[in-house]
Amino acid sequence: MKKYIYSLLALFFMTGCLKDEKIYTGIQVQLDFPEEFADMDRTPIVVTLRNTSNGVQYKSNCNANGTASFNAEYGFYEASFQHKHIADDGVIHIFNGRFENIVLSRETEAQAATPFPMEIITATTAQVIIKEFYHFGCIGNDGKNYTYDTYLSIYNNSNKVAYLDSICIGMVTPMTSNSPSKFVYDNGVLMDSIPLDQMAWQFPGTGKDYPLQPGEECVIAYSAINHKALHPNSIDLSKADYAFWTEKFDMSSAQVQKPAIGVKHLECIWRTKENTKAFPIANAAKAMILFKIEGVTAAQYVANPKNITKAPGGTSSSLDYLRIPKQWVLDGIECVTSADKNNKRLVTHVDAGYFFIEGGAAGCGLAAIRKVEEVVDGRIIYQDTNNSTLDLETTVPSWKNK
Repeated sequence: MKKYIYSLLALFFMTGCLKDEKIYTGIQVQLDFPEEFADMDRTPIVVTLRNTSNGVQYKSNCNANGTASFNAEYGFYEASFQHKHIADDGVIHIFNGRFENIVLSRETEAQAATPFPMEIITATTAQVIIKEFYHFGCIGNDGKNYTYDTYLSIYNNSNKVAYLDSICIGMVTPMTSNSPSKFVYDNGVLMDSIPLDQMAWQFPGTGKDYPLQPGEECVIAYSAINHKALHPNSIDLSKADYAFWTEKFDMSSAQVQKPAIGVKHLECIWRTKENTKAFPIANAAKAMILFKIEGVTAAQYVANPKNITKAPGGTSSSLDYLRIPKQWVLDGIECVTSADKNNKRLVTHVDAGYFFIEGGAAGCGLAAIRKVEEVVDGRIIYQDTNNSTLDLETTVPSWKNK
């Protein structure tokens, strides 16, 4: 899925003494769309202004010029919007925008007449998406958390045949959203390249060897065995399509077992250390991406030291991370720990929001899954706005009873 950043990003940092009493002030947010969308009707677009301290939200429709106006209480805010536009040629364009670090106070009221310019990200809908992510596990028959039955499902959301050949899967660092990413510029904005943690995986094939039909899914298991035979609350993943497993090195452990007969193996194209033996997608809230390496083979790309990095900021960690250009990302989802531990790792270009499972914890037995947008001739089309906040919902894993 090709994505383009068309507009400017201006982070607004200002300090002021915020008053305890409720005082309101005006604020405007300006959406400047690229020239090819000059004739697009802006009035249906809704911008949300969210108080980051107490969660209070204000909503406003744009005027014909793309300006949203609010009267909001003093406080710290972020503004965001998402909009779908169907062009005359039938191509679906998804627009997302976010403006953070807005301060409304007596000291900043003089700026109220000047609209905040919002970064606008546009994308066409993806053909292959992450449909479902089951990563919290269940309660085993011993009463303990059992988290070895996790899986990722990808789906052909289009009406044309997709090919899994050479598609890669990675997990973005840090592995939880509890603390901010170190991969930021001096002004705190996330870097354009996406740092992968632990391992990166790739489907086999070089062209059209592994087709995925419209409306079909492909399930990749952390440990592709019948977990239900061990724990009745768990899932039978012995019929998963693929496993995060390779014959290149010994992966056997108490956590990961050799996949059941018939389950295909992904190829591990990179790992942070030689003793890294498992792809830890369980428990904590992960940010996952699908991507394709362009111009070179996977082996050539990971062998280039320019594509491997340490965490910036003088950290003492010896871990390596694999850098992936954001333009290579086909799809991504940002799952976070909770509403107040939601530090993002994916740039707006990939995911403009984030998602968390309410009350989610190890053993809760719940999954993050795409919302159904519509059903066309029996084929489910899942919502894909490049915004996990809007696109995902909490549910029982779809493979629970398979």
